[in-house]
Amino acid sequence: MSTDNGKHRPGAAVVAGLLVIVCIACGGCGEQSTPPTESSEFAFANLDPSVAYVGIDACRSCHLGVVSTYAHTGMRLSFYPLAAAAERWDASERPALEIDDRSKAWVLGSGNHARTLFLKEEGELTREAICWYAERPSWVPCPADGTGNEHLSEGEAGACLFCHNAAIDPDNLTGELPQGIDCERCHGPGGLHVERWKGTSDTGSGEPDPTIVNPRRLPLDERMAVCFQCHLGDSAATARVPRRGREPESFRPGRPLSDFVVPFRFVEANANAFGTASQGDRLMLSRCYTESGGRLDCLTCHNPHVSAYHEDRPEDLFRKQCLRCHQTDGCTAPPETRRQTAPPDDCIACHMRRAEPHDLGPALFTDHWIRRRIDKGRDEARESFEIEPVLPAEIEDLSEEERAHHTREARRMLDAITNPPD
Repeated sequence: MSTDNGKHRPGAAVVAGLLVIVCIACGGCGEQSTPPTESSEFAFANLDPSVAYVGIDACRSCHLGVVSTYAHTGMRLSFYPLAAAAERWDASERPALEIDDRSKAWVLGSGNHARTLFLKEEGELTREAICWYAERPSWVPCPADGTGNEHLSEGEAGACLFCHNAAIDPDNLTGELPQGIDCERCHGPGGLHVERWKGTSDTGSGEPDPTIVNPRRLPLDERMAVCFQCHLGDSAATARVPRRGREPESFRPGRPLSDFVVPFRFVEANANAFGTASQGDRLMLSRCYTESGGRLDCLTCHNPHVSAYHEDRPEDLFRKQCLRCHQTDGCTAPPETRRQTAPPDDCIACHMRRAEPHDLGPALFTDHWIRRRIDKGRDEARESFEIEPVLPAEIEDLSEEERAHHTREARRMLDAITNPPD
């Protein structure tokens, strides 16, 4: 698989969907070969809202190795001050900014695919209208967002930071901003965990630790929800309807995604067009996912602690994940075609299409819809506008009134996608 990698507010709507055009996703997950475990009976104590976030520095003393490798991933480098990086960039990466203080400028995006700039002044964060793309390294005008505006409101900027940063309050940007996605976005708040292990050299018994979420011990739906916080939201096909009365920061890894959003999608999927943040949407269309019985999930191919752009990464790493279920003699492609991929006989090259997302610009991402033939099908005008919940099992516990409300809101939001304002 590829390693590509919203706070919801009224008006920010689909967050990782509609606003993904300016929230440039530059994820960098790594690889994982050990299958996750199923442990639906295990309860994590840090799901409680009273448990405090402590920040990545509190993790460093006990988890130095993981923190060190994670520092080079696209997720960790997803948001940072320009002053901290510009000196390391070559000439093509240095933006020409007419501002009186570069410390006000912040970079959103690791540069594995793209970057854009934000300015923080007097508690407001606004996006500059220039973007940098790795495919043709230079700063160029950014694509406009869904409303045709080049600049974002404060609330919309907060929506971008939801998927490109640690926990943040978009209504209070006057303080110090976090710098990139941290451990607690996937493991939950660490206050209880730090308190338990503070002042001890005990390395533990190897038994599950209830004070911090280990996604590998979660059942499939909750495990996928950790990634779906940000990697479920195709800007042309999915609507993430916020739960009434709940803020995004109320979500805790280990809980269902429907704790804070209820996602809907068009039943008719686009054959080739896909959005920057649609990895989850597209993966769930794959037979490999639907027929694997939970054996295939994000962690099958991605280790979020290690950069997939590491120079020592084996070329055939992702191919090996495919061969855990498939045999090479089952491939019907001509031998010459198989030899011409890079690396040779690469499953990904033939079964996961690599192209520009429809909502970003000149940046190549991998479509996570795993298909037998990626050269079949073309995108035409949508014929069906029927919608369905992305995670139908999750809305079964909602009241009839709540289901009706979220369906109406999804219908309104998806209608706006197909009939944008002039």
